[in-house]
Amino acid sequence: MIDLLTLDNGLRVVMLADHLTTIVSMQVWLGYGSANETDRESGLSHLIEHMIFKGTHTRKNSEIAGAVESLGGEINAFTSFDHTVYYINISGRHFVKAMEILADAVQNAIFDHIDLEKEKMVVIEEIMRGMDMPETRLMQSLFQTAFKNHPYGRPILGSKENVRSFKREDILAYMDKWHNPLNTVISIAGNFNPEQAQKTITELFGRWHKKSASIRPAQKVPLTLSPRVKILDFNSRQSMLAIGFPAIKSGDLDVAALDCLSFILSADDSSRLQIRLKEKKGLLQRADTQIFTPRDPGLIILKIFISEKNIRGLIPILRHEIENLRHQPVSKKELETAKHNLRAGMLRGRKMIDDQAGRLGFFLLELQDVNFEKSYLKRLEKLNIEDIQKAAHKYLTPEHISISLIMPKEYDKPVTSEEFVDLWKNPSPIKVPVLHKNKAITQKTVLKNGMTILTKINRRVPLFSICALFKGGQLEEQQGKQGISSFTAQLMTKGTKRKNAIAFLRDISSISAEFSSFSGRNTIGVNGEFLSDDWCKALHITADILLKPAFTKKEVNKLRPFFLSDIKYQKEHLGPYTIQLLYKHLFNGHPYAFNQLGAEETVGIFTQEDVIAYYEKIAHPENLVIAVTGDIIHEEIIEGLDRLFSGFTGGRFNTSSSPTSTRLEKNIKIYKQRDITQSHIAIGYHSAPLDNPDRHAINILSSAFNGQGGRLFPLRNKHGLAYTVNAFPMAGVGTGSFLFYIACAPDKTNISTDFLYREIKNMIKNGLSQKELERAKEYFTGNYEMSLETNSSQSMQMAINELYGLGYDFSKTFLNNIKLVSDDDVLETARRYFDVPGHVKVVVGKDTQV
Repeated sequence: MIDLLTLDNGLRVVMLADHLTTIVSMQVWLGYGSANETDRESGLSHLIEHMIFKGTHTRKNSEIAGAVESLGGEINAFTSFDHTVYYINISGRHFVKAMEILADAVQNAIFDHIDLEKEKMVVIEEIMRGMDMPETRLMQSLFQTAFKNHPYGRPILGSKENVRSFKREDILAYMDKWHNPLNTVISIAGNFNPEQAQKTITELFGRWHKKSASIRPAQKVPLTLSPRVKILDFNSRQSMLAIGFPAIKSGDLDVAALDCLSFILSADDSSRLQIRLKEKKGLLQRADTQIFTPRDPGLIILKIFISEKNIRGLIPILRHEIENLRHQPVSKKELETAKHNLRAGMLRGRKMIDDQAGRLGFFLLELQDVNFEKSYLKRLEKLNIEDIQKAAHKYLTPEHISISLIMPKEYDKPVTSEEFVDLWKNPSPIKVPVLHKNKAITQKTVLKNGMTILTKINRRVPLFSICALFKGGQLEEQQGKQGISSFTAQLMTKGTKRKNAIAFLRDISSISAEFSSFSGRNTIGVNGEFLSDDWCKALHITADILLKPAFTKKEVNKLRPFFLSDIKYQKEHLGPYTIQLLYKHLFNGHPYAFNQLGAEETVGIFTQEDVIAYYEKIAHPENLVIAVTGDIIHEEIIEGLDRLFSGFTGGRFNTSSSPTSTRLEKNIKIYKQRDITQSHIAIGYHSAPLDNPDRHAINILSSAFNGQGGRLFPLRNKHGLAYTVNAFPMAGVGTGSFLFYIACAPDKTNISTDFLYREIKNMIKNGLSQKELERAKEYFTGNYEMSLETNSSQSMQMAINELYGLGYDFSKTFLNNIKLVSDDDVLETARRYFDVPGHVKVVVGKDTQV
């Protein structure tokens, strides 16, 4: 039951207790964001968000985050156009303490001058990071074009010039106008006591000074009478197109109809654009639709990833598809599928407690209606075909669109703005066909053929997840066939021997399922999430894809150019690119050294026979674990899978003898020149494999370095040298790694690297204090527990642990062993893996050392 409370000072509270989870999410929603700013203030809301946790009258800088992380919680914030949100996700047993910390930060931040200067540098690093990301640049360009002379057209982060200029007085003046209880909603969901929460919130927030609330006036977005096109001057390896249609504001009655339109157009692999323009014509790689509904009228956003040579062919056909939606009724099946999936999406929104709290906070702050979900579902249920066509005709107006386009600079036939408009205005006349009791009981069952079934009951929401895993991945790839596992995985959802790719995708969509295939370093498989009532269909779909994948020559040839494009575009993501360079040298001679997607020279020659040979090698019953978690009946799942896989037999799975990854005898330094605004630094060491008990201390080391209370955060928080700084271990089969990663301005590369090396040496020399050790344990445990909140994550974790001989219930013993790690264990482990003759350092950026 949802509880509502309004304090005497006007602050509103919405609460939803759920004792079937151990987590509680508490969120403070402030009703101001970047749209409340003047041009001179642009970026101020986001800077305030960064500063709120930098100290109060009673807590010093870093003590706020450190206190939360020492309890195993997560504290963070985000800024949007219309609101700013501060939140803590934590075990319910720490509710009162966490709420005290959050209340102190939100009401009593001091905005110290010195901290402000450092954090401005961090925000500038964040802005620079976005400048190197083509998708970020694309969307900023679209918003600047669509929201001309409106605050939504400005970047939420503001400009570097603005951020540099802000003073403490600017922050205080801005907060005096917007930051007050009348403009605040507190949203809480999860495991807590409502009576205790009401008392605690009243005590902590009741004395917050009540002010007269400033109201941001609504602003209209003037419509353009012809398409606005902006082609970006950005050296991207991937062409991307973003189209925006003027749309509605939050809470508008047409939102359900637009959601249906969005789904029918490009929500999943069975949607119109995916089937007609990708699967049938091969004109695009991916299409995504987003309904942006802020406080003022927003946008219907269509984002398309495409090869530049297909742009001229795509534009008129895309226009034709839009016109089709505007003037031709959608089919009854399309509408019902969209409704079914949107209803399922609402249910899936209940999986994560922080999502629940987020929805309630948004509903109360922006819509003044905590029961909006119910009214939305009623509206959705009543929608008919005529309603969808009316919405399409009203909002998908071709003349009013805004367009942004990115193309690689080396492309010798670039599209001009004028040419784009001409192509858009003159669509080609093409012919398109109309198209119990909640108790987490876990059981292990081994079928006669040797395959293992794991089932875990959790009736929190009427959903369940299936994860089916084979040992495979990179470890089973032969020399010269790098990438074959990822390539095979993508083909697994491209049809079966019974159904072609389109029919298979429509089957998935018809039951509102989320289903995908994947490949990792050590595994390959499929996972899916389904409504509980569809358990029988879900088992049939899973069995069909595992036992009878089509792997047709047609789909192999179709996938190859998309895969090659993904490899090419991957180099735009400079963080992963830097880490991949590091792995190449750290794991030299081992399969982990290669890109999981493979290389252009290997993928370019993959054949149907290669795919079939790889799959036949791994697809054996004793090499298969299927984990099913959620609102299920154990006996139904076992009987169903036993029947469907009764004919699944074959020889034993013979794993490849992977070469050993030997430790380096000397340091390796790699420098790559890229014309970008940030440097990306990765430093890597060999570490413990997944079956090594050192993993426990390794994870404590990672937690000690990470988080806002960790040893690396002063690089950002105290010195303002970097926006992104992380440490993370990877436990593989037979080997592992421990990586440090920094993204910073080029002129801060050396000082940031020196800081990192000092912290590593300090860890080797002194280890952790008792306080740091306890904080690291709680930080790791809390994050680990939160990572296993969903059925999907639990089924994946169970399947992996069972497949590699750790046991499906390894998570329990794992956390117990984490608790037993001592300071001596941490010190010995740090010396064992960091105090070694060789490691790898990679720097990617402009003017790097050579």
